[in-house]
Amino acid sequence: MAVWARDLDAWTWVLRELEVLEKMQARSTNGAVFHPGEYFFASTQHDLFRSLANAWLCLQLAEDIPHTPRERVGVRRWDSAKVILRRTTNAIHTVSWGAKIMAQCVPCRLDRVVSPHERNGIGHVFLAGERAALPLRLQNADVREGTNGFEVRLTVGHGQAIRAELTFRSEANGSFVMAEKLVALTNLTTTEIATGLVGILNNPHWIYEQTRRRMVADGEAVEVTSGCSEQWRWDSVRRITVDDAFEIASPRPLWAAYLTAESAERGRVTDRLFLNYLTGSRTWIAGTVISDYQVVVGCRE
Repeated sequence: MAVWARDLDAWTWVLRELEVLEKMQARSTNGAVFHPGEYFFASTQHDLFRSLANAWLCLQLAEDIPHTPRERVGVRRWDSAKVILRRTTNAIHTVSWGAKIMAQCVPCRLDRVVSPHERNGIGHVFLAGERAALPLRLQNADVREGTNGFEVRLTVGHGQAIRAELTFRSEANGSFVMAEKLVALTNLTTTEIATGLVGILNNPHWIYEQTRRRMVADGEAVEVTSGCSEQWRWDSVRRITVDDAFEIASPRPLWAAYLTAESAERGRVTDRLFLNYLTGSRTWIAGTVISDYQVVVGCRE
């Protein structure tokens, strides 16, 4: 993009990517860039080698490369992709209502903290006797944006059993609001309701992570080692922080849980933080409000 499209921002990203590549390669004595577990295609190492060779050839044809990067903040919306994004100086807020229904708030730092789990902001529901989570179906989407924020209201069905009324709002002050109301559509029995998902990166070898996360729930600190296969539950928590970089605050008590991953999936070790976690056999009558929560998410530099 820097050589052929004269992109003013591209060279900045080239330099950042080069620094990442050098740090990744320094972890190994055999020249490999990716660490075992960070990729799932056998040809990944070879494809990267070829890509770097092509980039080198492009640079041989470069003349003066423009390098006047600009700070990218504000709101962008792509209706064809059904994605809206807002970038602030210290966070990225995104909502997708297309092929994947998801929402997330990601710190703008080298350690991103938040993993792009495909059910971020949504989570899953298991009915009694079922081995798979209920499929998600978008029923309605109301998306509105301004210069310094946006609001997305989604109605999502967990199968034909539960309706989720979701609100995701990027506030002018830089915070991100997540709200969810679950309503039973039929008489049903659930074995696990795990919604309000926030995927948390916790890789053992990544260059900008420390092989552990420090969780603090209402002042109670827990050190979560990567791959430790443990879980924590809080039946009444109002404030959760991750590494003093990511904060979730709720005006009402949350039934929250943190479940660690045993291994990498699709190249990332993703722990799962659920803001609404109801397990065990529970019976609901049609029309019942199962749960209702709202949280404010903030990121620190």
